[in-house]
Amino acid sequence: MIVYLIVSSWAGVSPGAFHVYGYLRDDDLDSKVELTYAMTPAQAAHFNKDEPGRRRAYKAGNESSRFMSYDNLEQLAIKVYRTHFPGATILMRGKPSACGPKKVLDGPEPLKTEGNALWRRAEALHWYNLRSNWQEMDDISDEWDQLLRVAM
Repeated sequence: MIVYLIVSSWAGVSPGAFHVYGYLRDDDLDSKVELTYAMTPAQAAHFNKDEPGRRRAYKAGNESSRFMSYDNLEQLAIKVYRTHFPGATILMRGKPSACGPKKVLDGPEPLKTEGNALWRRAEALHWYNLRSNWQEMDDISDEWDQLLRVAM
């Protein structure tokens, strides 16, 4: 079974936004797990400083779904995926409906190494955003499809 980390963010869209949010979804779309964590004193202080107009002050221990970085979100996603989806063998960042390579967070080593290399190549090309890259992106996507078939 494949599990997907689906990430959203208002960064670059809403002034001052820089947090990322995420949830896990299995490939059958039967299960969805929101990713949250208990704030540390330092995180609560940061959010209180970041949002001075709020009526309610954040406190250590408050649950939050706002992550300071993709890395923080991905680290928690790996832990939750391993406990919540014990039959799963692959965790990838991206939507199940999107074609092309995804960042592999957990899975068989060839998929992680080669799959992430394909993902980085696609990122460097800006995916299908430039018409001049379409053929190379098609080739990368074909390699990804082959790699994923072998891993499953």
